[in-house]
Amino acid sequence: MNKTPVVQNFGLEITDVDVSELTDDGLRDVLSDLAAFGLLLFRKQVLDDEALYAFSLRIGALEEPARKIVHSPDNSCVGYLTNLLRPEGTPLGFGGNSTDYWHSDQEYRQNPATLATLYCLIAPRTGGTTSFASTLVRNLRLSHDVLSRLAGCRATYIAAATHDNVDRIEVAHPALLSRADSTQQSVYVSGNTVRFIGLPATEGETLKATVMASILSPENIYAHHWRMGDLILYDNTQLLHRRDAFEGIRWLKATKIFAPAERFAVPRGLVRESASV
Repeated sequence: MNKTPVVQNFGLEITDVDVSELTDDGLRDVLSDLAAFGLLLFRKQVLDDEALYAFSLRIGALEEPARKIVHSPDNSCVGYLTNLLRPEGTPLGFGGNSTDYWHSDQEYRQNPATLATLYCLIAPRTGGTTSFASTLVRNLRLSHDVLSRLAGCRATYIAAATHDNVDRIEVAHPALLSRADSTQQSVYVSGNTVRFIGLPATEGETLKATVMASILSPENIYAHHWRMGDLILYDNTQLLHRRDAFEGIRWLKATKIFAPAERFAVPRGLVRESASV
């Protein structure tokens, strides 16, 4: 494998490897790199649904995507993110083409599957990048006071109305996460954070704005321009991401994977209350 940094703060591009043929030792190396760099980019992969599922399953158990519309007809743990239509005119997958919120996958679940893949079959004509931003404390310019407040509270999330494959509950996660070996801390706050438990609304909004401004510093963002065959494996506890607006056809496939707790930070949420639609 040849490895090249993607940006200064995070990410590796790995070439000369077929993820479908990784040995057990090779997979261990991949997971070590993922734990250290948060995002791995593999070029020129050829993966049908079965192969993407099999690769993901070697990392950990999979969770079905939260929107039923994205489920592959052959495997409900593989999601289709595309504006293509089936021959009868129904959507092939979730067809959103506008700029998304900065978010972390599965943050609205009590026990989220925080590792994920994105695999490109068709890149759009214009736009459609997926942008990533590091949430690691060492990459952020947060004051000791802000970090102390984050360490002492939980941030809450509620699934969107279109998430029809998940309970509509308010879940509170620690706003600051630590890996099991305590070598790495990350902020678990996103554009979808509803509130901070124990903080007045105005104070919580100020805290969220301060944290998001630090995460979204230009030097802390990587915008990935998709090519056919690109596979990205990423850790949602180290990164936020969003889909950027596009025109034309776009088709990505995705999986959500439960992270091995011995290598990665694993959020454990508390259910606060029933959420209104």
